[in-house]
Order: sequence, then C-alpha cells, then structure tokens
Amino acid sequence: MATNAPFRHELRLKNKAGEYRWHNAAGEPVKDEQGKVIKWMGALTDIYEQKTFAEKLEKGVSQRTKELERSNEDLQQFAYVASHDLKEFVCKMTFVNRLKHELESELSEKAKTYLAKIEGASQRMYSMIEGVLLYSSVGAGEQAPEKVDLNDTMRQVETDLKW
Repeated sequence: MATNAPFRHELRLKNKAGEYRWHNAAGEPVKDEQGKVIKWMGALTDIYEQKTFAEKLEKGVSQRTKELERSNEDLQQFAYVASHDLKEFVCKMTFVNRLKHELESELSEKAKTYLAKIEGASQRMYSMIEGVLLYSSVGAGEQAPEKVDLNDTMRQVETDLKW
C-alpha cells in the first residue's frame, strides 16, 4: 500500500472461532484527478477450501509419484535379473553350434536346417533380451527414434514360424 500499487496476497486469518483460514486479499487504489490515493477498494475472499484441496492434491500426487518411482525401480531390477537369467540360457545354446560342427558330416540336411533355425532363434532372443535390458535402464523419452525395415521384421517372423 505504501507504493500505491494494486495488490493481491494470500494470507491466513484467525476467525471468531479461533481457527486460522486461508484468504485472498486484493486491493485497488482509488485516486483523485491529481493521482493522489484518496481511498482503497478491496476484497477479502475465504479460499480455505481451495487451499486445503490443493494441498491434499499435492500430497496425493507426491505419494503416487513415489509409488511409481519405486515400481519403476522394481521393474528395472526385475528386467535386469530376468535378462541375466535368460542370457545364461541363450549362452548355453552355443552347445548347439558345437554339436553342429562336431557332427556336421553325420547330420542330414534336415537336421542341419533345424540346428540353423535354433541358432538363429537364439541370436534373435539374445538381441531381444539386450533390447529389453537397454529399454528398462534408459528412459523411453531419451531414446532417439530410428527407422525400422518392417520387411526384415516380417522375414524374421516367417522364418520363426516355418518348420
């Protein structure tokens, strides 16, 4: 008011019952022809309900955010453990390659085809596990979009489904 400028403030006032309640105080100076403030016009509005609702909402959002962060951490940990365990299985698939080389002369063409399919599937599974692990450790928003050739993807699906 000392600057003669309009004002708007939130404040707590004690009512007749002794309770403190939030209010919005606003004031505008009324000036004469020379620009001198002759009086003030103002309003005092009880905003207790809005203020307490906003505080409850903020607490709820904060609590939910913490729960989501904890859930995301749990999911990241699960993805790491699961991918580690699945990688172990895929690494054991190298024995298929050893078997193929050791028995190459004794295997039929059909058996060689089956072993090649197993090797291809294990390589794709390893790549998928790596992708899941990478995705779980890096925020989705931080990854740059990239073009994907869907024809290659369809060929891989066809190969997986062929006997």
